[in-house]
Amino acid sequence: MNGTDLAKLNLIAAKKSRMGGDLRKEYELLLKALEWLKSEEEHALLWKNYDLTFELYDAIMVSEYSIGSFKKALATIDEIMKHAKTLDEKISAYMHQILCKCAQTSDYCQSVEDGIKVLQLYGYEVDAAPTMTYMKKEELKLKMVLRNRPL
Repeated sequence: MNGTDLAKLNLIAAKKSRMGGDLRKEYELLLKALEWLKSEEEHALLWKNYDLTFELYDAIMVSEYSIGSFKKALATIDEIMKHAKTLDEKISAYMHQILCKCAQTSDYCQSVEDGIKVLQLYGYEVDAAPTMTYMKKEELKLKMVLRNRPL
């Protein structure tokens, strides 16, 4: 059994720990999985096994956020952002980046602005300070789409 296989097994065990509610154990298993993967390959080649490495870093990011290690989560997010290939792969990292910054600073206005920037990356134009007329217009659009169905 090589380091990649051991990393995969640790990842599976970490998922089971999370489902069981043991977030600390999940985090330990994820770090061990990363250690196994790094022992297999040099750091420069770590992302050669892209799917496994991405899944592992994504799980570590979520785990670090879940246990309140926001600084570590932000460092993991930076690593994900450097290597993610598509915008869809970055969306979870963007979301957790906003959540971490918000948890650290309680600056909800900045979090909203950051969220709007992410939406703009996806092509959505959202006004940071919408007018009442805009809000009514959007509400009317929603009602027309729903056609008297409940939200």
